[in-house]
Amino acid sequence: GVAQLGVDDEQLNKVKQYLVKVHGEDIKDNSYWMVILKNYAKYGMDFNNDYLAVLNGIVKSDVQQFIERLLNNGRQLKLVMTAE
Repeated sequence: GVAQLGVDDEQLNKVKQYLVKVHGEDIKDNSYWMVILKNYAKYGMDFNNDYLAVLNGIVKSDVQQFIERLLNNGRQLKLVMTAE
């Protein structure tokens, strides 16, 4: 699985490209900014400013380590898959 083998470079890049596209669309919508402002007011966290830098900085080992931690915390994991 992903925890042992990691994720394929092509798959990771496709997901990152998709998320960049979605982010570009989201920033045009007032509801996106309402969520950003709500999180900033409630938690003092800005989820917008560094979003693209963080997204572009994600590498295969980050995904693999995240999955390992997720699976090793004793909780159940529900995986939902959709068609391309």
